[in-house]
Amino acid sequence: MIFFNRLQVKIILPIIIAIVIIFSIMIYTVERMERDIFHDDWLTKTKVYANSISTMIEKEMEGKRPFIVRDLIHKFKKIPGIKNLQVIRTNGKEAFKDFETFYKVKEIYQFSHDVIEEYMNLEEGKADVVSDEKIKDVLREGKEKEFYGYDKNGKVFYDYYLPVLNKPACHKCHGDKEKIRGILKISLSDEKFAEHLNNHLIIMLWISVATVIILVIVISWIVYNLVSKPLNAVIKTIKEIEHGNKNQRIGLKSNDEIGYMARHFNIMLDRLKQESHLASLGRISAVLAHEIKNPITGISGAVQLIDEDLPSDDPKKEIINMIVKEVQRLDSMLKDLLMFSKPIVVNPKMHDLNKLITDTINLLEFKCRKGKISIDTSLSNIPNILIDGEKMQQVLLNVCLNAVESMKENGKLTITTSTDKPNGCEYIQIEISDTGCGISPEIIKNIFTPFFTTKKDGSGLGLPISLRIVEKHKGTIKVESVVDKGSKFVIVLPLENSLNIVEEDAEYNDSEVLL
Repeated sequence: MIFFNRLQVKIILPIIIAIVIIFSIMIYTVERMERDIFHDDWLTKTKVYANSISTMIEKEMEGKRPFIVRDLIHKFKKIPGIKNLQVIRTNGKEAFKDFETFYKVKEIYQFSHDVIEEYMNLEEGKADVVSDEKIKDVLREGKEKEFYGYDKNGKVFYDYYLPVLNKPACHKCHGDKEKIRGILKISLSDEKFAEHLNNHLIIMLWISVATVIILVIVISWIVYNLVSKPLNAVIKTIKEIEHGNKNQRIGLKSNDEIGYMARHFNIMLDRLKQESHLASLGRISAVLAHEIKNPITGISGAVQLIDEDLPSDDPKKEIINMIVKEVQRLDSMLKDLLMFSKPIVVNPKMHDLNKLITDTINLLEFKCRKGKISIDTSLSNIPNILIDGEKMQQVLLNVCLNAVESMKENGKLTITTSTDKPNGCEYIQIEISDTGCGISPEIIKNIFTPFFTTKKDGSGLGLPISLRIVEKHKGTIKVESVVDKGSKFVIVLPLENSLNIVEEDAEYNDSEVLL
């Protein structure tokens, strides 16, 4: 059974079966066609023979030369393919029957036609009645008939019956009472044809077998080199990785589907390796952030106490304020790092998204006014949705802050909400667009990568955390951007599936980490 489970066998075996079926149908069709052609040829030849013999009988009998008729019948019987030829009288007896005795008598009495004729009549009088029911049918209907089929031995037989009419020229000797003087019966043999057909079929069979063998060899070679061999290379690489060789890569360079799969498999391995390094770094960073947070809190408190003791006009106050700002920035980064390193746990409740957006705009109002940035909203009448309001507001704030920081003076921040129902599922869409500097395609594909940032003081965790929160709500974030024209972030949240929010397990399985 293992043999039949191999891909190479699964591809080749159906092809072989199809080829065998096609060749079998072809051989059968050719055999039937040859039989039909042979049958038609038999029919044509038999009619020609029968009409020729009938005409000759009439002419020779008119000249009272029956011995010539016997001679003609004797010669026609020797034609290849003619099994038997009989002239049967209306009384059922065979005419011109005893050829051997006739020829001996003819040889002895070659100049005495009366003796020959007398002996002929004597021998025909002794002839037995031919037992053939088909003769009665022909005599009754007065029409030619043909019979074609297989005998008890499985051989093809073909019998042709032609009525010999009692024409006016025959009335002198035979009278005019009967319309038919007799029946001319020709029986053909298929021995020659059967031998020819068998030889032809044997040749076709050997050609078919040879063709199938050649096709199997060619197809096997093609399948092995184009399918099995590349797949075996992929399987070998997978086994190497399973056994701990994490740097192993597939070395295929073909441009077909397997080559495409191999290249993207290598890319996937590189990404997994990078992500495992980031995961390890994240765990280490989380531990360090936790350890650093307490001293930072102490430093922040100590600096604030020093600031309170200094006079308001002391020049050191500027340095103290700078230290406080940097400590606060560092504390914010540590919070982001700790949040990213922990599982996202949501506390879903029914919320009005439009109100969350309005609250977020209020938080941004001072920063926008300071940067001379206008805010335009178009909030549709959307239904309440089951979400974690605090975390979703964090997402809105992160995206809006990035938009505001990307714009210069007189920029415009636009926020719209709407509902959509693709594929029968209802969604709420939040579009946040700006007129900022835009994002290049090279940067767009990395904006959700942890620790990736283009800001001097950014942590590179704001958007990755936002994406995790949205995905926790079974939603997505889409990004569209044109350099120097602006960007648009579209947050899509499902309404119908909002009750199916499950907790995310952010623990990493060390056995699956590629280092």
